[in-house]
Amino acid sequence: MPKSYNSFDDVVFDVQLEVPQVSTEAALRALRFALREFCIDSESWVEEIDKTIDEDVLSYDLTETYDADVHRLKSVKLRQLSSSEIFDNICPLRTEKYSLVEDYQLTFKESKDLTAYDGGTLRTKVVFRPRLNSGNAPVRIIERCAPGVIAKAVQGLFMQVGKPWSNPELASYWLQKYNSEITAALANVSMNYTDENEGFSA
Repeated sequence: MPKSYNSFDDVVFDVQLEVPQVSTEAALRALRFALREFCIDSESWVEEIDKTIDEDVLSYDLTETYDADVHRLKSVKLRQLSSSEIFDNICPLRTEKYSLVEDYQLTFKESKDLTAYDGGTLRTKVVFRPRLNSGNAPVRIIERCAPGVIAKAVQGLFMQVGKPWSNPELASYWLQKYNSEITAALANVSMNYTDENEGFSA
């Protein structure tokens, strides 16, 4: 049965098993960095976010409920207030119609693109990356990414020069494990979160 992880407090123990000399504080720092890197490399953290459209509002904050930055927009869709059409059947908006500002804000270029959708729903499919020095992520993300995050954290610790636990040979081994986890995660993301347009990278 796979191990259950509910927070970094659960994950840090596994890091310290591999690097016994490292402090809890140092292990947590390594894990925060590792989670961010894993989410960037694998694009595993994907959320669908709904906002109510106001034709007079061009910018929408996509990170209000997450301690994270937007890494990439996979799709942006608009649905009219009177429509009952399911979002799967709605074509995504062309990327030249909007931009991503400061890694959190979706901004439309022209208000005329929103006029017909006033009061309707804006749905974005967003790839998130945790903010620097943050270990906050939904439990399902921590559980899904834990093996790769642990591998990256351990690899990073072994790469630290001048530390009692420094070990370049073991760092190379854990990097290989991390790359294997990234390959598996990318395959899973490709199967479950197919891009609907080319997106807009941060």
